[in-house]
Amino acid sequence: MTDRFDNRLHVNNNIVQNDQNTFVVTTPMHSDVDVCFVNNLNEGVSYSDLVNAQVELSIKTGYEAVDFNELGRLEDLKPAEVELRKMESIVQSMVTERQYLNEREKALRDTNESTYDRVKWFSVASMALLVVMGIYQVLHMRSFLKKKKAI
Repeated sequence: MTDRFDNRLHVNNNIVQNDQNTFVVTTPMHSDVDVCFVNNLNEGVSYSDLVNAQVELSIKTGYEAVDFNELGRLEDLKPAEVELRKMESIVQSMVTERQYLNEREKALRDTNESTYDRVKWFSVASMALLVVMGIYQVLHMRSFLKKKKAI
């Protein structure tokens, strides 16, 4: 596992068949995480359709990743206090998500407004160019017809 700065967060090279590995990775900041699986065959085994590897990956983030029962046991909390901690984590997660959505909405609104301005000025420039080209064509046609003595 690596973060977006290519810092290694976790490496496990010795996973055996039917082995269930559980591990926790905490990133220092909000970041995308890349997970890479490599299937190395043992010596003497060649690739064929008979060789299968099944990988099940379950990723939990935020309050889902916290084992509140273990937290309650370690901090000697009552069941009601554990539930309050869980609700507090859920509410904090919702607040954080809402802040992210507000920031994302602001960025998208700014992009939308700048695109609108560009389209508006492009339309104005196109119309001005069409008017100038129309006037030029009328004047050019008038001078052409005067030279041919049609007017």
